[in-house]
Amino acid sequence: MKEFYTKISFAFLSICFFLSSCGQNDNIFQNINKDIYSARYSFLNKDNLDFSIFNGILDKTFAKKGYVQTTINTKSQISSHVVLADGSVITGGFSILSNGTSVFTLAKYNKDGTLNSGFGTGGVVQTPIGGEAAINALVVTPDGSIIAGGYSKNCANNSLFTLVKYKPDGRVNHAFGSRGIVQTLIGNSSSMIRSLTVLNDGNILAAGYSLQDEKLPLMTLAKYNGYGTLVEEFGDEGIVLTQAGISSQFFTAITLPDNSIVAGGYVNVDPFTKVYALAKYTSLGQLDSSFGTNGMSLTPIGMSSYVLSLAATADGALIAGGYSEGVARISFFTIAKFDFRGNLQSNFGDNGLILNQITPNTNRSAYTCSVIILPEGAILAGGYATGPDISSVFTMYKYDLNGNVNSNFGINGMVQTKIGNYSYLQSLSLQKDGTVVASGYAEKLGRVAFALARYK
Repeated sequence: MKEFYTKISFAFLSICFFLSSCGQNDNIFQNINKDIYSARYSFLNKDNLDFSIFNGILDKTFAKKGYVQTTINTKSQISSHVVLADGSVITGGFSILSNGTSVFTLAKYNKDGTLNSGFGTGGVVQTPIGGEAAINALVVTPDGSIIAGGYSKNCANNSLFTLVKYKPDGRVNHAFGSRGIVQTLIGNSSSMIRSLTVLNDGNILAAGYSLQDEKLPLMTLAKYNGYGTLVEEFGDEGIVLTQAGISSQFFTAITLPDNSIVAGGYVNVDPFTKVYALAKYTSLGQLDSSFGTNGMSLTPIGMSSYVLSLAATADGALIAGGYSEGVARISFFTIAKFDFRGNLQSNFGDNGLILNQITPNTNRSAYTCSVIILPEGAILAGGYATGPDISSVFTMYKYDLNGNVNSNFGINGMVQTKIGNYSYLQSLSLQKDGTVVASGYAEKLGRVAFALARYK
């Protein structure tokens, strides 16, 4: 592959910083994947949905208590999940073997929350790749194949863009890549997939980052066909690198009905400040100059802010969920709404932004890891935040499309679920019957375990 990337330069005039904060959790296990999130998006065919107003109540028909935990090996964590047409759920993440090696890990749950015994071994599939590997994103293709994306390390200890294709029963599809696995080294030392989405043409878009000569991360996209081959017509031989600011990364990407691509993450505009960043590309991987400034929209929020999840509304607006952090280290759930040109919508929240402080006057973490659009038109934001006993818990907020908190949802618009001694929600998705599945990880008997909950 030729060395190629796009450089973006921005001049900031009259920037207004919104004071906010997001304290980092120093748990060693969480640090393995603490900044890795999959794409969450929602283009919904409402005609196929059976729903009523979503209330955020645990669905006790799921695993009898509304949530389930699965301990796999010594430690395990869900980063992403997909809901199938029959109501079953496939989760993806990683588990750590007794020798300390992290491996790609899938688990499939039936609609009632039990593990699907016909999938892998007892409902679980583990795929070792190189010296270390983890799934950060999952998609299911129209033929029922499962594609997992993340990273793996080669013998030189370099992280690679990594894809594995599985058959519906969890077996690796050896017709994909090299015996079912694709590894792409982008840059000179490290690269990682953090998001996957199925494009309208059936190809797979991977978004994440790669390290180039400067040893700083660049926003990175790669497009693969159904056999795991890079699509040469996209960008430069299948890869698009975008340099913005000092460094930049993508955490999420979605495809729009016109086949364009919007990706979100952050840009380091100076050594100390990361800002909310959206970039829009054509279907061929070229930056769309009609969006933001030279194809990119940057929004400073506090001292540091990331976009971790994207969703599109029916009128083409973009909902970006993430986190923000201020000098006082007071944490906020962070949501922003942009129009189709990348401008903040001033009639949403406070000049386009919502900053919800979960626990007043503390430096505990609060992340919006996933946003979806409910059939009723409301925005559901999920992530994790400090609960009443100062441990992290599954957390959801519900807003209308003007950014008002729905006070009838949970307690003052917020639902929190404690699973184990601590729990971290990573992904949300809507089921056909209008229920919502939330996945992540939680403590169970002193171990970190897969955690899955369903709400109605």
